[in-house]
Amino acid sequence: MQSTTQNQTEEIFTESIGHETLKENIKTYLLNPLSAGLVGFAALFSLMMMTKLISFVLGINPEFNLGLSDVIYSLVGFLFGTGTKFLEFFGKEE
Repeated sequence: MQSTTQNQTEEIFTESIGHETLKENIKTYLLNPLSAGLVGFAALFSLMMMTKLISFVLGINPEFNLGLSDVIYSLVGFLFGTGTKFLEFFGKEE
């Protein structure tokens, strides 16, 4: 004699995830945050590049150079973009 809890548990585990659900989950929880992170990275990197270029053109800095620190600072934009998009899912009501 099986209990109803065991029957319900077996039903949950025997259901397979469909391909459409899997694709939707990958898009929602992986691709959307990564694309938002790339936009954040590109925004901060281009902002730093433009400020260095303008300071070079105006003569404030004697040379135009981009360093590794500029890329690392731009990774903060990637983290903020990815994090905000990922945390957006926790605030959604279904």
